[in-house]
Amino acid sequence: MSLAKVSWELVVGLVDRGGKVVNRTFFLTADDTAGDATDVFTDVATILTNIAAVTELKVKSYRVAAVYAENALTLATSAEAEAEQQLHISALIKGDPTKSGTYDIPGPKQALFQASSGPGADLPNFSVTALDNFIEMFNDGGTGLATLSDGEFWDTNTAKGKKTHKHSTNG
Repeated sequence: MSLAKVSWELVVGLVDRGGKVVNRTFFLTADDTAGDATDVFTDVATILTNIAAVTELKVKSYRVAAVYAENALTLATSAEAEAEQQLHISALIKGDPTKSGTYDIPGPKQALFQASSGPGADLPNFSVTALDNFIEMFNDGGTGLATLSDGEFWDTNTAKGKKTHKHSTNG
């Protein structure tokens, strides 16, 4: 795997008077040639000013991201490597036992499940290190590397899951 930075992008969330948000993406031409992205953020400020000059909507949020792409992509060959196959994980939200958060892992490895066939083939094995490390990313008592939607962490002790299949018309 060799990911290389190919560009920068700006995603702007614009909100109307009813609270509906529309997102607009701008593929930026500036780069961080000085190693500090100064040119990128200068252009972002200009774009935000230009947007404000042409719309009645208000900027609710924006995101600036470096875009990386695999420069030597080879497709997966495993029979399990299908985006429609998902490992659906849910757990209670910390601080709110009436609310749960979910995360779907697309194309999960068979090693994450309790068995290779039978009923256990659809149930996750939370003692597998790779799966434990992944769900702990959303636990502020664990690694806390990321949050679920709304900036929440989940109680990984309440985690449960199952293999699901998402409908797709892509073949």
